[in-house]
Amino acid sequence: MRSIFVVTAPLAVATTPAFSQDLSVEGALEIQTKASTGDFAGRSEWVAMTYYLQGIVEGFGTYQDALKNAGKQTAFCPPQNKRYSIEEMMQAIQAAPRKDRARNARDVVLEHYAEAYPCQD
Repeated sequence: MRSIFVVTAPLAVATTPAFSQDLSVEGALEIQTKASTGDFAGRSEWVAMTYYLQGIVEGFGTYQDALKNAGKQTAFCPPQNKRYSIEEMMQAIQAAPRKDRARNARDVVLEHYAEAYPCQD
């Protein structure tokens, strides 16, 4: 029984899921830099990050629609048929002041949209 445990223990460790962490502004910028150097792992991280950012924007949109449908104030008011881009999100992340580099990139992007597309009261 002991030898079976020794053999299976590494398998249990290898299949244990990792915990995810929030993506900070600094982390997003590091991934962008690594990807721009042609680093294979950096390119993979860049692709994963673009899907993550796309998911954030789609989540914003869904939440915005829910607020509108409930007759509540939305966080920002983009023009009709606004098309969001990774470039725009990365510009918002790059424009974050140095003091905000530890902040969540999601929050920085949301604040960018709130400033860029304010709602008229």
